[in-house]
Amino acid sequence: MEDKGFAHHREIIPPPINQGFIGSCSAVATGQCLSATVQMKFGGPHDPVRRTSVQELTDKTQEAFPNDCYRAVPGEGGFRGFPPETAFEYIKQYGVAVEANHPYCGQRTSTPTPPDSPRIRIQNYNTVIRKTRPPGRDSPDFNIKPIIRKQPIVGVQRVYESLERHREGVYQGAKDDDDAKTAGGHAVVIFGYGTENGQDYYWIQNTWGPEWGDNGIAKVSAHLFIYFVYPDLEGISIQEPGEGSA
Repeated sequence: MEDKGFAHHREIIPPPINQGFIGSCSAVATGQCLSATVQMKFGGPHDPVRRTSVQELTDKTQEAFPNDCYRAVPGEGGFRGFPPETAFEYIKQYGVAVEANHPYCGQRTSTPTPPDSPRIRIQNYNTVIRKTRPPGRDSPDFNIKPIIRKQPIVGVQRVYESLERHREGVYQGAKDDDDAKTAGGHAVVIFGYGTENGQDYYWIQNTWGPEWGDNGIAKVSAHLFIYFVYPDLEGISIQEPGEGSA
């Protein structure tokens, strides 16, 4: 039996971004999620002057919270990456510039954010961790679906090399024992959910550009997700240059 579930209109999420060869999935997913919530709150057409600067999150989060970042990956120039809750903490404390003033270039830079850029601010964010559960089943201790119906969120999932080749249907995890050895963590935007052939899944926008999946979007089994992070929708604001912090 197939349950079509729920999904926000794809139009509220900005076009997919390719994180490239750096460990910036959390910067991309956090930025895309916040851009979508800004779109939901303020409406109107998508506009880079109201999108989150993924580049600032890539460049500045590690600098602001070095102890919360992952260890360096060989060949990535010392960029260690960080969990999405660290990116949201950066936005909570400092705000983040808009895409129009600090566009994404696919690598970490030392380019300063223009001081006259509007800044998107949040008052708070939430982290929901899944507890131990039977394989293939959602945790019984909470239900994330009402939050997804309210707004897109960031989900952290177990990821395997086979995800790179996924194109259709519900991605269910490791394909074989060798694939299982490639497990890691990966942040994506979740904007819907459903059930297909008895398998619960989330609609995601990945951070690997429009060539992956269906223009960057696919269905991923719910049991692969470890935890979720999302901003308080009511506390989002856009601060114009010269205005005090909200």
